[in-house]
Amino acid sequence: MAANPTTTSAPEPAPAQPSGVSLLWRTEDWLAVWVAFLLIALVLAGLPVKIPKFKWTTEGAFAAQVTRAVDSGAIATLEASAAQAGEKALQADLGALGAAAAAMDRKA
Repeated sequence: MAANPTTTSAPEPAPAQPSGVSLLWRTEDWLAVWVAFLLIALVLAGLPVKIPKFKWTTEGAFAAQVTRAVDSGAIATLEASAAQAGEKALQADLGALGAAAAAMDRKA
């Protein structure tokens, strides 16, 4: 019987983990800290921050917005885009939304 020689290779060393000062800018956790410090510094320096304003709408204003969406064909366009992308669930949901919007049915 001929013996098959087995080759053994030394395991590859693990990649070096960052340590020391390089740890402060090479890891994802510290990157988040530096971005937060930068944002805080910009706000403290006087950078204006625009916060979105939310408000309630009346039934009539909501109905007018839905009518504009139906008349402009925005929902149908989104539905066609979903069909082209192969998003069957999204296409079905947009179809239901379009039908409810056209019927002015608020229960959908």
